Amino acid sequence: TNRYFTAMTTASVISLTAVPAVESEGAKTEVKINNTKITDTSAISLNTGINTIKVKGIAPDGKTEDTYTISLIRQTESTTSSKLAILSIAGGNFNTDFDPAITAYSIDVSSTMNPVNLSAVAESANAAVSIKLNGTNVTNPSSILLPPVVMSVITVTVTASGGGSTTYTINANSLQGSDNSN
Repeated sequence: TNRYFTAMTTASVISLTAVPAVESEGAKTEVKINNTKITDTSAISLNTGINTIKVKGIAPDGKTEDTYTISLIRQTESTTSSKLAILSIAGGNFNTDFDPAITAYSIDVSSTMNPVNLSAVAESANAAVSIKLNGTNVTNPSSILLPPVVMSVITVTVTASGGGSTTYTINANSLQGSDNSN
């Protein structure tokens, strides 16, 4: 079983402590940060940007596993950054993996994903993020209702506190009401 979580912290937080615990006698845990296995979880150093923490619980049988993945975003204090650290839609995958340098994405949105739960987090804690659906401001990015069977455009604009902006565009194809909906 895999479970995914996202968290955010400021640049002033340089490390964290993780205390993985198991429920069953004889079970064990394995912790990786940014794909490196660690044994001391008392002071995990954090990089600026995305830190991927994976905690795997392994049952006494040695075969049954549960993995918890935490994407911890350590934001910068930059006044010039107008990039996103993370951009995702719950339950779906873009046509290409998110990269802060790529500004155009597409996604098919099934009926089970609509309303859309959009996550957009700026690299800098000082930047402002605004979201629009088909040109109209979105006030609740965790509940963006797409019209059925139509292509919608979601724009995410990141504006640096010192000026300058970057706009990310998501072409979202709503499959709701079509033969392809889930």
